[in-house]
Amino acid sequence: MNVFEAVAGAIGGLFKGAESLIDELHTSPEEKAEMKLKMKKLELEAHNQISLTMQKENEVKRDVMVAELQQGDSFTKRARPMFIYAMTGLIVANYFILPLLKMPPIELPEQMWNLMTIAFSVYAIGRTFEKTGVAGKLTKKIMG
Repeated sequence: MNVFEAVAGAIGGLFKGAESLIDELHTSPEEKAEMKLKMKKLELEAHNQISLTMQKENEVKRDVMVAELQQGDSFTKRARPMFIYAMTGLIVANYFILPLLKMPPIELPEQMWNLMTIAFSVYAIGRTFEKTGVAGKLTKKIMG
């Protein structure tokens, strides 16, 4: 479930509760119907506002991605590969060099393994896209 669905569900629940309160009021059926109609309009406005907010958030994320792709800073472009090289070096040192030196391997936390797995996966997929030309096509679609 994404954030939009969660918030929309919560808002829907609030309006359902308000609708049941309207039913309990000591007013005419016409007044109850009018109040329910106003509640439905408010609910639709809330859903529209959430949708617009999510759309703007996606636009900002897209703009950040485009800016990252267009920047000339070579350190930023090499930061992910450098992280992967460092982690690969750590694994080699930990499980190949330290045992040769008769030293126990350093215990790596589970979060580090998770981060390394994600980084390796994203980097491998990204490089595959770059080498097959898919990345250029995606960039062109994103940019316009």
